[in-house]
Amino acid sequence: SSHNLSEEFAEAARQLKKEAPRIQFGKIDVTHLPDLKKEFNILEFPTVKLFVDGNREEPVDCKGVRQASAFITWIKRRTGPSAVIINSTDQAEAIINADDLAVIGFFKELHNDGVEVFRETAKDVPEMPFGMTASDNVCADYGIQKNSVVVFKKGKPVHNEVLEDGRQNKLDLTRFIKTFNLDLVTEYNLE
Repeated sequence: SSHNLSEEFAEAARQLKKEAPRIQFGKIDVTHLPDLKKEFNILEFPTVKLFVDGNREEPVDCKGVRQASAFITWIKRRTGPSAVIINSTDQAEAIINADDLAVIGFFKELHNDGVEVFRETAKDVPEMPFGMTASDNVCADYGIQKNSVVVFKKGKPVHNEVLEDGRQNKLDLTRFIKTFNLDLVTEYNLE
């Protein structure tokens, strides 16, 4: 319900105020401000928008985020790095085992189109941890060729998606990764 969602966002705002005081939060009742409602195309309540550097022209919509923890991650990935850079196998293990699902990008270098698509995807999937590496040792330890995105479920690799230069896009990768989250929810509901 919208009341629960408002409480989750309020909790996230309280936590972020302590952790990231430069991020400002505001709440507006647009039912009394039709011009504002129209300007920002508000169709449902609550609606959350992120204004980067005060830019009113291109606010970022926060959709599908329903919990304070996911909202905090969503904000942090837009105001800082969206994926953790992994330099060792121990670091990779920590990310992979921290949650039921984790996504790791194994790359030849951390500056190419595939990496950019991966970082943008991480911004849109705040409910799971993302890491990326260009370490030869980490790739060798996992036996994974570079320029691959691997989804780990409960510590085990369940899918390896090879990224071809210029052939991948954020929307496809985001949809693909989110299917694993749906699988986990379905599995959880069956128990």
